Amino acid sequence: MKIFISLLMTLMSLNTFTKELSLNELQIMAKKNHYGINAAQLHVKYHEADEAAERSYFLPKIGLSYTTESITSDDLNESEQTKAIYADVNLFNGFDDQLHLAQQKLKTSKSKANLKKSEYELNLHLEELYYLHIYTNKPVSYTHLRAHETRH
Repeated sequence: MKIFISLLMTLMSLNTFTKELSLNELQIMAKKNHYGINAAQLHVKYHEADEAAERSYFLPKIGLSYTTESITSDDLNESEQTKAIYADVNLFNGFDDQLHLAQQKLKTSKSKANLKKSEYELNLHLEELYYLHIYTNKPVSYTHLRAHETRH
């Protein structure tokens, strides 16, 4: 957030030497550099991966097994090899896997909602600063920007 604030202050104070940025350009830059939004995006990816892992419990599992047993004594030296192919299908376990999947879907949707909320609040604050700068033609103060940072 500090990087975003310093970048925004620099851009707003040097507007006579650089081209004016549009609100959309500021929003794109802010979303890319905002730590809270980056963290929320990572939470969404994390919960989506967990949801995919929960979905995998419904898939059949096939495997190979190979074991060797050896028995050695003074007069006997014997070894036995076992080869096996096994399959596991999760038919019914009391709806436990379905409940875990539903719970993971809720976590994913909650993290997506939190991301949208963070983006909305950032856009709202950016619009406020942008129009404050345009209509008053004053640079935005550092304390005004810090006030938004402490609200969250």
